[in-house]
Amino acid sequence: MILATPGPRSGLSRRAEWLCASVFLLAGLAIFAVACGWIAVDPARVSAPRWVLAITAAMFCAGGFVPMTIRLGADAWQTRLVGAVVLLALAAIFNWIAFGPGPRQFTSTFSLGGSPIDRAAAGERTGRIIFGVAAALIDVYVVAVAVRWARDNSRKAE
Repeated sequence: MILATPGPRSGLSRRAEWLCASVFLLAGLAIFAVACGWIAVDPARVSAPRWVLAITAAMFCAGGFVPMTIRLGADAWQTRLVGAVVLLALAAIFNWIAFGPGPRQFTSTFSLGGSPIDRAAAGERTGRIIFGVAAALIDVYVVAVAVRWARDNSRKAE
């Protein structure tokens, strides 16, 4: 006898999933409010353009729904939408940090056993190179996901 097994689970109760979504949604909305100028902040403290803040807000809002989408499975349109928003936002942010105009400030932290031991300023060139490599890897992944999605959809259409 085969027993029916429930779909994948996030390990969280539905209440915890909604709480997670609410916290991330509120954080995203706060960032979006700053991006739109609805919450005044000292411009000297915000070095990113408003569009980067808006994309960051979208990433936080979508990311909060990840535990809920696990329950739906990888092929659900909701899961794909949340994944696409998070992945594209991450790609845009990393690309802006690496290749966007203006100066950047980076810090380097050395940790031992999870505890920070030393923290120092890192050079702009080093920081941009590290973010550039990460951005390139994310970009390759975005293209690979898009190609796979297109192939899957063309097979379904046949």
